[in-house]
Amino acid sequence: METISLAKTQKEIHDAKKLVYETYLKMGYTTKNSEHQGIATYIHQPQTTTIIASLDHTILGTISLVKDTAGGLPMDQIFREELMPIRKSQGVLAEVCQLAVNKEVSLKLTTTLTLQLLSHVVFSAKHYNIDTLVFAVNPKHNSFYKLLGCTPIGEEKNYPAANNNPACAFRLDIHKFHLESDSFLRDMLLKRPSDEFIASLM
Repeated sequence: METISLAKTQKEIHDAKKLVYETYLKMGYTTKNSEHQGIATYIHQPQTTTIIASLDHTILGTISLVKDTAGGLPMDQIFREELMPIRKSQGVLAEVCQLAVNKEVSLKLTTTLTLQLLSHVVFSAKHYNIDTLVFAVNPKHNSFYKLLGCTPIGEEKNYPAANNNPACAFRLDIHKFHLESDSFLRDMLLKRPSDEFIASLM
């Protein structure tokens, strides 16, 4: 049984960062020897919460939640113009990024882990009083994020931090997504995390 927890130790953060790098390298979202550049640098920042799914001390998946600060969010690099009106009208923002699942696991487990990680991000965002989540995703994943109830913002752009691959921006209103998302996904995303995970957020 997989365990979902916060990455707190240096080893956990290192392993999460390594999984992101190796996964994104295979997908063409990054280049060799660039694991200390781009979005990956945010994993060490105090405004970032990194969540990991692990089994027998091996990290199978990870995702990060970056709270908005004066320094901005990773996706401000190309979507700052689109984010500014949201900042003014829709409360506190946080970006969901660095989602990666070990591709050696089965397709069914990949889907399960992805939803579990997203579920814990949504719960964490509520705990931190985040109002809106934003995402920068490859266009091939657009349909999935729309099923979650996300709304597109802006036009597709090339993203230097993702090896110049195309990216689309989405936002998700934390207070409304359960009314707009697919019922199956909604039920998955509203599952209550373990008491241990909730305690770790305090």
